[in-house]
Amino acid sequence: MKKNIPNRTKKVLNKLFDAAENPSQLFLSDGERMKALYKMIGAKAAGWQKPVSCMYRGCSKPSIAKSHTIQRSGPISQLLEDGHVVTPRFLDGELKIKSIGASDASTFPGFCSEHEAIFRPFETTSTISTREHVDLQAFRTICREIRRKRYDIQHQESLLADLAARLEDMGNREASRRKIEFQSVTVNGGAFGRLKEAIERGKQVIDRLENLYNLHFDAIDKQSETQLAGYVAQINIAFPVALSGIIEHHAKSGNISTWIAGVIPQGGGTLMCGLFSDRDCARKVLQLCANRIL
Repeated sequence: MKKNIPNRTKKVLNKLFDAAENPSQLFLSDGERMKALYKMIGAKAAGWQKPVSCMYRGCSKPSIAKSHTIQRSGPISQLLEDGHVVTPRFLDGELKIKSIGASDASTFPGFCSEHEAIFRPFETTSTISTREHVDLQAFRTICREIRRKRYDIQHQESLLADLAARLEDMGNREASRRKIEFQSVTVNGGAFGRLKEAIERGKQVIDRLENLYNLHFDAIDKQSETQLAGYVAQINIAFPVALSGIIEHHAKSGNISTWIAGVIPQGGGTLMCGLFSDRDCARKVLQLCANRIL
């Protein structure tokens, strides 16, 4: 027999369910919500440059604050306007273009001073010209993406914990006001559920990135060649852009292909590269590119 829920209890539950769907209701005012939002954004921006353990396998030394994903001397310097470049950033929930100084472009806390030095062979010449250089560029791109994704998940988990605490506080306030007993609340749906799903997807991305790291690291440690497949080409067209990052292709079959892509201006032209964990995917992309060119 279904037990009837008292109306005053229903009111508390409905209040909590509504807040779980729309977390802005967890704040006592718009001012409090905006203050919390800017505090979170500020903390995330400030924390990004704090040292972490070096990302070179087996090293526990603290990282320097600013390892470049793309070398400043060369690619970035070619794009400078008044000492600045523009880069896409998520601001106020939207993707916007932001001007930043050259010293901050493409940086992340990734390597200790010793392992930051492994990139000097092409940092000093401002040119990626050998297989070793390509392997090193791919390595720091993978490390940067792992670091960024870990950091994003860390802040998503912090946000989830903060919202859960605010939901508990709301439950206690509403129950006390209606003179009923309240113990705790756990929500798996609504905005809470979507945030949990985003965290889980992020962890799956990290698994795929760490697989790239494992397939590639022996080439960096000079134990063997990389197990990644792909292409590298220098073309005689200077594109006004520099990027080095990860692309994920989600096929209709459900398969996910993760690969490293680079577009790096140098030597009056542009270096273009793509490295894949799946050789069949590498072959298909190369064929697609050839067909487009032809």
